[in-house]
Amino acid sequence: MASGREEVRKEIARLYWIGYLDPTQTGRKATNVEIALKARSSSRPEPYLVVFVWNNETLSVSCDCPAGEVGQLCKHKLALLQNDASMLYNPNQKDDLAKAFKWVQTTSFSSLLNELKETERQTEQTIANAKKQLASLKQKVGRLIREGLK
Repeated sequence: MASGREEVRKEIARLYWIGYLDPTQTGRKATNVEIALKARSSSRPEPYLVVFVWNNETLSVSCDCPAGEVGQLCKHKLALLQNDASMLYNPNQKDDLAKAFKWVQTTSFSSLLNELKETERQTEQTIANAKKQLASLKQKVGRLIREGLK
């Protein structure tokens, strides 16, 4: 008869084998648990692969698109990190996306996303104000040239 520890080991091995162990539900620390999702591409017919890796309570996400390959935040990672199922190439992966999103919810991602959105908003406002100033100055220069310069 197997010990309790052996039963736990077998259960963890089984969960790893099927590719999923939800550390937020089991209370156990998971090492290198992966969920691979296929993401839609707007530039080619084949999907990109976005991989969520849970490793000792740390989440990392990678994508094999050109931006993701160089470590940039791509639209595929961003959408899936926000639980956006419309980015899935295969709608049958919604359950896997939900599992990955549970991992995301245990991280600081939501506060980082809020900071990113606020910085984008401020940047867009700054650009809009600069464009208004530029347009106003162009009108002034145009008027002065039309009326004559001294």
